[in-house]
Parts: sequence; C-alpha cells; structure tokens
Amino acid sequence: MSIMSCYNTWKLFRRFQHDNLLHLAITEADCPRLSSREGITVPLVAKNRVTSQLVLDVKMSILASWTTSILLYDDSIDVEVMKGIIMGLSSIIPGREDSTATISVYKVNNSRIEWERRRSVTKVLEDLPVNRLGSNFVVSVSHELIGVVMEVCKRVGLSEPVNQWFYLVPDANSINSNMSAYISLLNEGENIAFAQNTTTNSSKCKGGLFCHIEELLQSFVLSLDLLAQEEEAMIGQVSPEEWDVIRPSKLERRSKLLDSIRTYLSERGRCDNCTMWTFKSGDTWGLEYQEQEQKDSGRKIARQLVTVGIWTPREGIKMSDHLFPHVRHGFAGRNLPIVSFNNPPWQIIRYNESGENVEFKGFVFQIVDQLAQSLNFSYTVMFPANNKDGWTNDSSILKDVFLAAGAFTVTERRKELVNFTMPISIQASSLLTARPGEVSRALIFMAPFTYDTWICIVVLIVIITPVLRYFHCHSPYYKYYYKNGVQGGLNTLFKCLWYVYGALMQQGGTYLPEADSGRILIGSWWLVVLVIVTSYGGNLVAFLTFPKYKIAITNIEELMARKGTVSWGLLKDTSIEHHLREQDYPKYKELYEGAIVHDEQNAEMVTKVRSGSHVFIEWKLNLLNLMKKEFLATNSCDFALGEEDFLEEQVAMMMQFGSPYLKLVNRELRRMHQSGLMYKWYLEHLPRKDRCWSTSRIMEATTHTVNLDDMQGSFFVLGLGCACAVVLICLELCYHKHKLSKEKKVVKPFVT
Repeated sequence: MSIMSCYNTWKLFRRFQHDNLLHLAITEADCPRLSSREGITVPLVAKNRVTSQLVLDVKMSILASWTTSILLYDDSIDVEVMKGIIMGLSSIIPGREDSTATISVYKVNNSRIEWERRRSVTKVLEDLPVNRLGSNFVVSVSHELIGVVMEVCKRVGLSEPVNQWFYLVPDANSINSNMSAYISLLNEGENIAFAQNTTTNSSKCKGGLFCHIEELLQSFVLSLDLLAQEEEAMIGQVSPEEWDVIRPSKLERRSKLLDSIRTYLSERGRCDNCTMWTFKSGDTWGLEYQEQEQKDSGRKIARQLVTVGIWTPREGIKMSDHLFPHVRHGFAGRNLPIVSFNNPPWQIIRYNESGENVEFKGFVFQIVDQLAQSLNFSYTVMFPANNKDGWTNDSSILKDVFLAAGAFTVTERRKELVNFTMPISIQASSLLTARPGEVSRALIFMAPFTYDTWICIVVLIVIITPVLRYFHCHSPYYKYYYKNGVQGGLNTLFKCLWYVYGALMQQGGTYLPEADSGRILIGSWWLVVLVIVTSYGGNLVAFLTFPKYKIAITNIEELMARKGTVSWGLLKDTSIEHHLREQDYPKYKELYEGAIVHDEQNAEMVTKVRSGSHVFIEWKLNLLNLMKKEFLATNSCDFALGEEDFLEEQVAMMMQFGSPYLKLVNRELRRMHQSGLMYKWYLEHLPRKDRCWSTSRIMEATTHTVNLDDMQGSFFVLGLGCACAVVLICLELCYHKHKLSKEKKVVKPFVT
C-alpha cells in the first residue's frame, strides 16, 4: 500500500510489477490509474478537479484508441480544469509510450445572445480541417451551448457515423439533471455520448485521505481473512501432497483479493460516494427505418439516451456497455430494408413455387452479406412497386430504404438524383460476334500459290512448249545423223505440250530429245519443276496442318469497315446507350448512329449474331454469361468476343441523398477491396472456362488433324480428271464409229 505522488506511485509499481504483488495506491489527482488486474488506485480528487480526472480515466480506458481529438470549450470552464482536460486527452497510455496523442483546442463564444453563440459555433465547425485533425470530438461547454453545437454539427455535416462526439455536462444540475432536452436533437447515424454530473450534496458525504486509508485497509483485511478461511477449509479436505498441487499461485491469490476488495468497496464503501458522473449514449442507428416499418402498427421507436456506465473517484469507470455502442455493435442487429431486383449474375433472386423469394445470391448480395456482418444488421429485400425484375430509375424508391443493392452504372444524370457508393466493379463494353468459321477447304490445293503464281506457271508452259519444238526441229544433230531430218518424237506442238505437262506432274513423257540443245532445255525445265513442286508440297502441308479462318471483327474500326455487310445493336435504356448518345468522339458517334436499339435480348437477336450478320454490344461480363448459356443449350461454340474493350464504366450501389451512412458503407467497401474479397467474389461469378473460351486468334495457332474435309479438293480434281477422261473416250469411240461407217460406204477393189 502506497500513499505517494503520481510519479512515485508509478515508479514503485514498475519496480515490483513482475513480482505479482497486490498494490493499493492512494495518489494525487490527475494521475493515471494502475492496471485493474494488478492493483487499485484511489486519486484524491478535489471537487474542482473532478472533470479532469474523469477525462483522464475515460482516455486511459474507453478512448485509448484515440490518437487525435478536437476539444471545444467556452468561458464557463475554469482554466485549471481546462488544462487538466487537455493533459488527460493528450496523455500517453502506459505500455504504449511510443504512440503520441495530439489534441486540437478551439474556443467558442458563450454569448448571452443566441445568434452570436450560433455564429461562433458555426464559424469554428465549418472551418475545421477534419481530414487532418481526425474525427473525435470532446465538447466541454455550458448547457446552453450543447444544443447549439448539436444543431450546427448536423448542418455542417459532422454528425456522421465515422465521427465520435463526447459531451461533458458539468452543470447538468441547472436543468434539474434532465437530459431529455437533448434527445430531440439526436440525429440518425450519430455516435454521441454524454458524461453528466450527477453528484449529490449531503452532510453524510465523506472523503479525504484518512477515509480512504481506513476503507482500503478494512477491505483488504476482511478480504484477506475471507481468502484465508477458504484456503483453510480446502486444506482440511485434502492431503498435504494434494494441496501442494492445487494450491493457488501468487497471481491467483492477487486476482481473488482484488475481486473481493472491489466487491466490498462497491457494497459498503462510503468515501466520495456522493461524487458521481453518469455516462449516457445515444441510440440512433437504424431507428429511422424501424419507425417506417412500424407506422402501420401505431408504434413509434424514438431515439433515446441509454445509461451505459458511471464514474466515481474511488472506483473509476464501471461500464455496462461501450461509451459509443454503435462503434462496437454497429446497428445492434436491427433489420434494415434494402431494395433490389433480379439481375444475374449481379443479383440472383430465386423464388419458390408460390412465387415467394427464398434465396438471394450473386456478387452484390455477397457484398451486402459482408456489410451486414461487419455493421451488425439483418436486412429485408424490397422490390420496386411497378417493376419487380428491373430498375425504375425512380429515386423516390430510395426514400425509405437503407441501400439499393444492385449493379448500377454511375452516370452524371443519376448523380443528381441519388448518392452512389464507391465502385464495386469497373465494367467495359465489348463486341459479341459470330465465331469465325474455317475458310472452305474445297480449293485448298490452290492455296499454296497465289493466283499470280498460277498464271505465271501457265504462261511458262505456253512459252516453253514452242521453244522446245523449235530446238528439236531445227537442231543440225538430226540432219547429220538421220540425213532426212527429224521424224516423229517431239516434232509437234501437242507432243511437246504433253511432255512439258508430264514433267510438271513429275511423270515425264514417251519421247526425249537426242540433241544436246534439247536435253539442256529439258533439264532446265526439270529444275524449275523441282522447285515448284517442292514449294507446293511444303506449303500444302502447312495449309493442311494450320487451318485458316475467316477475318473476325475484333474492334470498332473493323466493324465500321464492314458496316455495309454487318449490322450492330445494343439494348435500350442501358448505360451504354446513354454514354454513346452523349459522346462527341466521331468513332463512337458513328457507332451510335448506325446501331439498332433492341428492346430486349431475345432469341431472334442471338440467332442473327450466330449467323454472322449482326454484332451485339454489351458489358463484357454479360456477354460471357450469354456465351456460356448458349454453349450449354447447343453444345457448340458459335460466338466470340472482340479484342478491344471500350467505354469503361463504374458500377456501384445507391443510397438516398443525405444518408448519414454513406461514408460508413464506403469504408467497409474499401476494406473489402483492400482485402481482395471483391476480386475473389467477382472471379467466382465469371463463367467457368470451357472449350469455347479461346478467341479466334488463338484458334489460328492451334494444330489441326487432317480430315476428309481437308482432302475434298483432291477428290474434286480426281473427279474432274475422270470426267474429262470419260468425255474424251466417248469422243474417241464416236470418231472410231464414224470412221468405220465411212469406210464401209467406199467400194474397194477385190484383190486376190
């Protein structure tokens, strides 16, 4: 037990802190109390220093997380008391010496004239740089100014859920200790608490050093005696060996003694019992929506001040709840109405056989469920009265609901009607086109060479044929060896053409030139044929292995280039239509002017896209879901997405204008983004990858197994050759019959 100054008390405490000793300390005012698990601190507080000790105790226990605070005061507060309040708010928490606490002090004018007081408070609160100074407020003014501060802070937008207001009411006796005057000033969504001076004056009130010494010693002796009796009774029931095992440790004995001493002081203590402050907190969150729900029943839930604790100089703070319950408990489990509609995959609402909604799923409802868990509320889903499955664009529907749970595009026009939360996603538009089909393989045997190359080969055959005949017919070789010149062989153009064609087919011919000039020409032609055939064979293998696809529409420029053969469209009354309508950029302006506006997404429109005559413009996520749906229905990959994403739009939920919970919801959404929950949920609602996931450009690089369709060109050539052969043999037969019939008509002499 120590009776020392604050400095020496803490010095002594730290000296024996690790010895698990019980410390009963009587010290001076404005001294931080020892840890409640290690000792009892009784500051000797004078009546004019009660407020500063109260603030210090509150800061050390309840408001320990406050690293910044803004203090408002007026002339009704004594200078010494104000110094004590400032020191209490800026005190460093024991054990957290590395964290500093800053405080900003502002004085308001407590004039007797109402409008001057209001002007002074307004000027201070309007100019507060809350972003730099923090959102924690302590107000220590006369009771006349408390109501003014509450009204002004609402008008300047400081009565929000992210701000905390702690009012000190030292002169509450002047209004007969009645706090009902402030209840009517409570605002929806406030975090507000009052410390009301409920001290009573009586001749029986005791205090002072000797009173506390007597009480502490008496409570300690009685508690120690009670603890000893309990242990003696236990010792008599067990053996010495068992007692050595179960006997309480020094730390356990200290804990039991502390609990017993506090119980005695609370029940029988008389010192400084007359000095008391009561903590009251405003119950304000969600009551606006509760009142709306119970209008029909005639009941009205009013905002109120709830007693959450008391403070006395001897025992300090005894709390039944947090000073700011909504900071700890959020909406306290209240049921809040929200409005939504069915819009897969963002909001998925399932109905039972009787038409009642039984399940709420989707990306947005995952966010709402996380909000409900973080802010401690449940929700009831409402639907637009005249459009159950869509959004009516009517801001009046938000009047009586907490949140519009939906994926709404942020537009300037809507910003004039509602408040948007921070974006939950960013969606880009894309093009849905028919999946590029393979180019016909019927003429694939022509594909290795271009038409210019084929023409050059034909021209070369036409040129080489007469040249070969000339060399063969005019060579001196045949006159020298055969005297009469060349006879038979390659002496006609037809035979030369047939040999050149046979060489090109790598078959050769029946006749060969004997002269060196002809042989050199034929050898050169075979070299040309070798190059042509080798190049043709290599390219043909490449064309057979890697099929070629039709040119796909991958961006707006390609779509505009084919506007004569392909149409495009978008849905009516969507954000894409509004954005394109308001765009001045020539590309988007032309896109909108040529677009077909569809009333709905129906099977006819999907069929036109599948046929390749139409392109659909929509959010990329919605197009992916449409592709997945059609794949499951047809088991074929008929669609492809453009490679260019355009018109990126922010998607957010909506709240009514003036909602105090906008910043609170945004703070929770920001945490979801930072923790990766948003991205995880978004990926969960993307369609699962399947064999249709690849794009047209990826398809071109994919190897291909040669099938009958690839070889159909060769069969066409074979069929064409067979047809020509049949025609020629028919002509030969006809010619032969004609020749025989002509010979029969001629009379020939009989020769013996």
